[in-house]
Amino acid sequence: MALVLCPLLPEDLQELRPEHHQATAAANDQQPLDPWVKITHPDGDIYFYDPQNRVFTWTDPRDPDNAATLENATQQLRQQLTPAHFPNDAISVIGFTNEMRQGSIVGYYLVHNGLKVIGWIEPSPQALGLPAGFDENRFQSWLLPQYWTHIHFYPSGLAVDDSAEEGLIGRLIAGLLPFNHGMTPFSPEECRNYLSLVELNRNTQLDERRMTDIGRLLALICESPRFDYVRF
Repeated sequence: MALVLCPLLPEDLQELRPEHHQATAAANDQQPLDPWVKITHPDGDIYFYDPQNRVFTWTDPRDPDNAATLENATQQLRQQLTPAHFPNDAISVIGFTNEMRQGSIVGYYLVHNGLKVIGWIEPSPQALGLPAGFDENRFQSWLLPQYWTHIHFYPSGLAVDDSAEEGLIGRLIAGLLPFNHGMTPFSPEECRNYLSLVELNRNTQLDERRMTDIGRLLALICESPRFDYVRF
């Protein structure tokens, strides 16, 4: 039976996670088979990345059934993905529960870090269960924070460049000033600690940790209701 690729928002796909975390607690120390890489989120959760096919997932590929479904879904996405729908270098995020797998349903979304946008093979408000009156302009505006929701869950997927790092530093410095504190969801003490963290990572060239920390902090700032979405 062919898989049904179900478009989901990052926040909706993540809501499925508690139902189907790792294969077993005892397996957490085991490394997945190639091409999968195990990554630990700053909050302690484990997720996985396939660098060959550019796929993130929280579904544990160390379970053979999961691995087979992930491979099937990845190939199906790659076959359908064209530049007309989304750039060929898009990152895919895939997830499913045991119940979804038994019904041959896999949730997914696509990410383009260069443009900082998410999408699907056939994007439409109705496919995501939104009201029919949700026009295209409103839909695109509504989607903007969803990219940062993705980065919050998969921070190592953000390609950190100088502008992103400087944008984060600028927001954290502004958060130290009493009249600008509303620019971040962090207290002045947290801003000072995060600035020290960014500086430490910069000096020690810990690229993976640097990307993870900067991505997570940018996501937390951009998700904050204290100010409007900012494109870094």
